[in-house]
Amino acid sequence: MAGSWSLPFSFVLALTGAFLSFGPSLTLPMVGKTAFNGDQIAMYQAMSGDTVDIDETPSSVANLDFVVGDYVKKTGVNPTVLDVRRWGRADSRIIIRSQAAPNRLWRDPSVYDGASGKFLFDKPRLGAKPSAANAAYLSMNYLHFGTFGGFLSKVVWFSLGISMAYVTISGMRLWTQRRLPSPLWAQLDVATTVICYGIPISLAGSAYGFFLSLDSGSSRFWTPVAFLVSLASVSVVGILWRNRKRLNEQFLFALGLTLMLLPIARVLVVGGGWDIGDFDEIVVILDLSLAIGGLICIKKAGFGRGRSDEAKPDAIDDK
Repeated sequence: MAGSWSLPFSFVLALTGAFLSFGPSLTLPMVGKTAFNGDQIAMYQAMSGDTVDIDETPSSVANLDFVVGDYVKKTGVNPTVLDVRRWGRADSRIIIRSQAAPNRLWRDPSVYDGASGKFLFDKPRLGAKPSAANAAYLSMNYLHFGTFGGFLSKVVWFSLGISMAYVTISGMRLWTQRRLPSPLWAQLDVATTVICYGIPISLAGSAYGFFLSLDSGSSRFWTPVAFLVSLASVSVVGILWRNRKRLNEQFLFALGLTLMLLPIARVLVVGGGWDIGDFDEIVVILDLSLAIGGLICIKKAGFGRGRSDEAKPDAIDDK
């Protein structure tokens, strides 16, 4: 059932992902060669709409608080990105991006004069004026990441993504367990357990590496290192553990524990709980998702219930 529900979502994800991945990597070099005679700067300026006349005269920068206030008053939404191009020059531009308003699919960036702070125009993401290409690009982007319907679409996309992961893991486990009498398939079953549960454990480990190295300013180094160390550790445990059934339970319990402790680690390192000034529902949703997901994993692992089945021999494991 979960696989059937996820089929349309899988198609949308594959189509939009292919568009976003192969579009820039394959088509941009061809466009640069054919339409701009290899001039990448001219191609970038045409695609970004940044065709302002060059004026390198030094100039002060406009009051950014005033610019942001004017943007909020004009659009009714808070900005997410503020980009100042050619800082300290007369031809500088301030580009502000934000999420779409509740009744709109997307919101084009607003461009302000970097020297005076005067609003100039709303610019499409691609090109200098609205076009079918810009609409196609934005549609693919929002459909891929599920940000077109605000909070509700994010919840639906997250749930469908979890369903796809569940279908993949359960399908692999069914496929291998039907063939467990074969030693090769038994090893593949162990490898499936290590991959399906070990990678999420390692991703949580990378988050711990980020939090623990945050004060030292070396998070960019220790975050991937923590992932690799965690992945190596779970791989060694998977290779050395002899009881196949208990391996699955122990990995589930370890995953649940690491997920449940992540919100606590965030509070201890970063400080504060959910009272973070501007209320950010993403932080609350992530904390609750990690805690609930951790509890489900621990419950599925059988923590807290009797272990009356431990005395029963596992014929496959013994063999």
